[in-house]
Amino acid sequence: MSSTLVVHHLRVSQSESIVWLCEELGIDYKLVCHDRDQQTLLAPDAYKGLSPLKTAPVIEDVDTYTPNHDHIRLAESQACIEWICRKHGQGRLLNKPWDPNWKEWLFCAYPNILRYLKEIGERPAYQKAFEKGETTLKPMLDANPKSIYNF
Repeated sequence: MSSTLVVHHLRVSQSESIVWLCEELGIDYKLVCHDRDQQTLLAPDAYKGLSPLKTAPVIEDVDTYTPNHDHIRLAESQACIEWICRKHGQGRLLNKPWDPNWKEWLFCAYPNILRYLKEIGERPAYQKAFEKGETTLKPMLDANPKSIYNF
């Protein structure tokens, strides 16, 4: 049976986590890749038209839970993760508050800038943005997420 799930992957974006999730679950899906504009590094207009948010990730699927099997389109990482894990993964990779590693799962499941600060801090555009915003990046780069989340 072929999958109804379509993952619109905007290269170099949050949608990488959705592709990774589908592979981790071992589910069938159709991958549609979108390249950023070489000059501006922005998403192409075709991708921006997929969601009113104009952001990655975006998935499309058939809602087999509705009588008419409506076509749905979802944006936002956590919405996509929940949909895919519940519908296609039979709840695998989802944790409950009473599970022993729930706190760690939350940290991994939800996008968190602290995980990416070292990489972000090395990009000239982000360095300029932090300078313009008069934000010092060093304390955040030196932060240990384990001490922040106490695990």
